[in-house]
This record gives sequence, structure tokens and C-alpha cells, in this order.
Amino acid sequence: MVDPDISYVAPEKSDEAQQPGGQAQADRSPKSGGQTRSDRAQEASGQAQEPGGQAQADRSPKSGGQTRSDRAQEASGQAQDGSDPETGGKAQDSGGKAQEKGNGDAGPALTKSGKPKKPRKPRPPKPEPVHRAGFAVIFGAPNAGKSTLLNRILGEKVAAVAAKPQTTRHKILGVLTRPMAQLVFYDTPGYHESEKLLNQGIVSRAVHALADADVVLFLVDGMRRGEEHEAAMELVKAKERSKLVCAVSKSDMLSEKRMRPLTSEISYAFPGAPVIPVSAKNGNNVGRLIGLLSDRLPPSPALYPDDTLTDQSMRQIAAEFVRESVIRHTREEIPYATAVTVDRYEEPVKTGLRKTYIAATIHVEKDNQKVIVIGAGGRKLQAIGTAARENIERLVGGPVFLELFVRTTRDWSKRKASLQDFGYRDPS
Repeated sequence: MVDPDISYVAPEKSDEAQQPGGQAQADRSPKSGGQTRSDRAQEASGQAQEPGGQAQADRSPKSGGQTRSDRAQEASGQAQDGSDPETGGKAQDSGGKAQEKGNGDAGPALTKSGKPKKPRKPRPPKPEPVHRAGFAVIFGAPNAGKSTLLNRILGEKVAAVAAKPQTTRHKILGVLTRPMAQLVFYDTPGYHESEKLLNQGIVSRAVHALADADVVLFLVDGMRRGEEHEAAMELVKAKERSKLVCAVSKSDMLSEKRMRPLTSEISYAFPGAPVIPVSAKNGNNVGRLIGLLSDRLPPSPALYPDDTLTDQSMRQIAAEFVRESVIRHTREEIPYATAVTVDRYEEPVKTGLRKTYIAATIHVEKDNQKVIVIGAGGRKLQAIGTAARENIERLVGGPVFLELFVRTTRDWSKRKASLQDFGYRDPS
């Protein structure tokens, strides 16, 4: 007989084996929360019968009081928004960081030593190129190589050239046109002091050209310097340094050991002015010299048409080439007592011939000078004409027939009227 006041508890193993209908007996252990297995089964059965097929409630602490259905719906919504807290959110954060890095907000760039790099200063905009044009006077002592350098710069022979001083008597103009600059050169006669009326007019033209120049090229003879060089230097010192370029000619004949003290001497005499060695023979530094002169010209449109080489007429150039040939083939006083005039100059279009016809007269001051110029059997005069004709043909680009005459015009270099007739006018 069982005592009614005593609850009978069967062994767990025995009860589990005898559970009727799959229902568990009451479990009084602390984990059960005081519920019997039958109670939990009934609760689960009721939740399974909820409409909509909702999942069983999960009351464990990990669930935060949410049902599995709630969590499933929340996960579905987050997946649609692309903001899953465990996956999508992290991916979004990663993309955000990458975007921040791409925008340059990840911090300053560092050097190899770990120090922040200094920001680069923005480059100022390049100034627009300005066209420049003006007059460049080649000035210096006699026989410094001014005419030879001018011919080299222009690429054509427009000035008479000889080894004897005072070959140039006229102020010869040569035009060099570049895309952004036009240099109008004046090849002046060598500066020297003289009591002769002819030489005084020559020097006067050189001084007037120096005063009117936009830029001055002071050419120093690299082989010799004397009183005439010193006198020319004193005149050039009055020019502004910003309008002056100094050059040492005949650099191809000088060693660096000899050139260095010479350029230092000129730099000391003209502080602030560039000094450059040049060679008209091989073209050394001629391009650089053109650049230095162009940079010192004032802003201006071109002063002459682009195809202009010189303002001299072909008659004037032909006369200078004949006089140059006389200087080369004679000696002593003959070159300085000679003037040349062109009496006729006819182009092939006018004559109907294939050649340009030129008739020129060589003027000397004495009869014995006339004999020297003509030579025995006229051979000297023939050599003078051949050399002059070849120079003229190169310039006109075609054959030339040159006819020469020799005339005595007594003391023409001492008479003002004769000087004017031969084109040696005093510009003052």
C-alpha cells in the first residue's frame, strides 16, 4: 500500500523507456524550469500549429527573445537592403574605406624616411611667346671680322670681306627672319681715328648707327687688340648693359688657355653683359649668339617682309664685290685709293639674254695705280673680274656677264663732291 503523503519518483531510465505516445515524463531537474516534458511537448505542438508556418519559438538567451521566424524575416530584409550585419555591412565598410583611400583622404604621402612629403607648388603658366624685331649693330675695331660674321649669320654673302682693314665703307644692312624674331643687322665700318675726309665720314656712320641701335654686338678681334680696340670699347661703354652682347671672334684659332683670360677681361670691362666666343669660319656659337641678340630686341612685328635679305640694291652689292676683289688682288695703297661704281645693270628679262649684264668702273687716284690694277696684258684686271663675277652669280642665282673699266679720278677721296658721288655721304 502506497503512502498518500509520499510522492513516488521512479528511476529516470525506467520512465524514459515507458513514455506513452512519445510523451516524456515530468523532469524535475533545474534545467527544465519546473516544466514537465509533457508540458513542453504540448507547447511545441501549439507553436507548430501557428498560421503562416512560423518557426518554433526559441527562448534561449542567444535569441534575445526573438523567434526564429522573426530572425529569418529580419535576415531576409537585410539581404535585400545589402546591409547584413555580419557580411554585407562588413563588405560595405570595406568598400567605403577603399573609396576614402581613392579620394585621397587616407593621409599624406610619406617619403622613404617616413616624413610627410611637401606638397608641390603649382607651376606658373608659361608666358605666351612675343614676337620681337629691331636693329642690331655690329660694332668693333677694323678687321675684327664683322662682315664675315654677318655673312655667316645670314647664310648669304652680302658684305665685302677681305683680310685688310677698313674693307667695309658703307653701313650694310642684312635681315635675318626667324619665326618669333626679326634681326635687322647693320655691319658698320671699323671704328678708328683718322684725319682723312673719307675715313672721317666712314667712322661718323658707324657712330650714328651705334646710337640708334636696339641692341649692340661688340665684336672683339680674338687675335689682336690695339689702340683702335680701346677707342671702340670706350664708345660701347656708354650703352646700356641690357642692350649689349660681347663676342670674341676667330675662336677657331684660339686655344681655351688663350680664350679664358680674354673673355674675363671683357667681362670685367662690361659687367652684366654676356661674353661669348664665336667663329664665323666653322659657325661655333653663332646660333647661341643669335638667340642672345633676339632676346634683347623690343616686342615688335616684323620690320621687313620675310623674304628680305638686305636693303642694298644688286647694283650696290655688285660694286662692293668688285671692290673686294680689287683689295684681294692688289697691295699697298691701291685698296684704299679705289672706289667702284656700277654704270649698267640689266637683268635677263630686260636684255632677252640668258645672262645678267653688269658694267662697272674702278676708280683710282693716280695713273700708276691704274697700271697696277690692269696688270701686264690685262691679266690682273681679268682675275679681279672673274672673282667678282663668281660672287655675284652665287647671289643672283644665274650666269653674269661682267665688264670692267679702270679710270683715274684724281684725289677723289679728298674731295667732298667726289665722296658724295661715290656714295660716301656724311650722315650728320
